[in-house]
Amino acid sequence: MTTTATKNTSITLKQARDFMESAAEREQLGCTRIAGFHLMRTKAGASWRYRYTDLTGKRRVYTIGTYPALIPEVAALSALDFRSRKADPQAEQTEKKRKAVKEKKHYRPEPSGHTSTAHTLIFKAARKTQAGITSILFPTISGTCSAAIC
Repeated sequence: MTTTATKNTSITLKQARDFMESAAEREQLGCTRIAGFHLMRTKAGASWRYRYTDLTGKRRVYTIGTYPALIPEVAALSALDFRSRKADPQAEQTEKKRKAVKEKKHYRPEPSGHTSTAHTLIFKAARKTQAGITSILFPTISGTCSAAIC
């Protein structure tokens, strides 16, 4: 484990760990190499966040992930990616959710609540077989009594 600054971020693993132990809630540890990238202490732990300005000029903050699930270098790469593409991460996330909901609306489950066509065919065949067996065993009940049997 290295304690020196990594290539993309000025926040090291040791700094992040020390910050987690000593910081008050809502306190931030900023990166000097990537504008807007910081680690914020929360009630539940800490979050890697990226502060940016969207295309309309509005200041926004996007949560990249949690610490220690993401190490500083990986979180910094995400922030650099957003920055290099001049992307709006919140707009991208909203668009992904919108597409997922739209695809889910077009989903139609198979009849009878079964998940596949194979299941549907099996159950239909079983019902036909059961009806056929019932008509042979109990001809008067099923109404298929022929003169030869009855």
